[in-house]
Amino acid sequence: MSRISGFNDEYLNICNRLEGLNTEISDVAETLSDLADSLSVDESEARQVEERLHILKTLKKKYGADEEEILAFKERAKAEYDSICDSSAIIEKCTKELAMCDDEIYALCVKLSEYRKNATKSFCANVEKELYTLNIPDAKFCVNFKDFDKQTANLNSVNGSDVVSFAFSANKGEPLKPLNKVISGGEMSRFMLAVKTQLKDLNGISTYVFDEIDTGISGYTAGTVAEKFKTISEKTQILAVSHLPQACAASDAQFLIFKTEESGKTLTKIKRLNDIEKIDEIIRLTGSIASESARRHAGELIEKFKN
Repeated sequence: MSRISGFNDEYLNICNRLEGLNTEISDVAETLSDLADSLSVDESEARQVEERLHILKTLKKKYGADEEEILAFKERAKAEYDSICDSSAIIEKCTKELAMCDDEIYALCVKLSEYRKNATKSFCANVEKELYTLNIPDAKFCVNFKDFDKQTANLNSVNGSDVVSFAFSANKGEPLKPLNKVISGGEMSRFMLAVKTQLKDLNGISTYVFDEIDTGISGYTAGTVAEKFKTISEKTQILAVSHLPQACAASDAQFLIFKTEESGKTLTKIKRLNDIEKIDEIIRLTGSIASESARRHAGELIEKFKN
């Protein structure tokens, strides 16, 4: 460029710029050379760096995908280590807390037991009244509670620590004895009906199934049973299998269960009765002849339980 720089000013300008660049590059080259001469490579340090990188790679595989997760694992491990080292103090603390919880639970069990004992007074009296209307006029019924203290109380039950038993006497002058030892089948049916009548608003059951609970009952008592059914059914649905005309008359819907023979096989079927069929079935249950007076009596019986 210096050879042709005399042709015009543009060539001269380019030549001057190149000379400046050449000077700058030479200076940079000298600086880099000086830096290279001052550099010293420590092979042991390089190995340390490689080892640290290998350790980090291993930690990521085992303890987390990145540095944040690895450090979080470290903090959790440290906390667990500290808790193990201080386990005796932690156990002592937890033991005290458990003892305090047991004291609170025991106090609640005692209070719950008091509520139950107070409630059983009226409950037993009401069951006896129900049994009186069910033709067991001298029935006595009570609930016995097994005593407990802090050592014998069951503190792990959601139902409290009470252990109860029922005592019953059906006849005047007889002492109260365990219910399952002295009650007969017919008495049990009426006893259960009396209890269910008292619990109709409390137990949260949606449907009662009474399978011939009225066995051995007739006359006035049969009418009382039907009344109990009506009372319970105001709050809870009842499915009752019964041969009492009074119970059938009190029903909102009556179904007839019968057997038929088809192709040499006996089949059990069920049929919902209409109003006329219901009257016919009540007449059959009473053993009456299907006369006009019998139909009128059956109709009056149905009307009685509608009021």
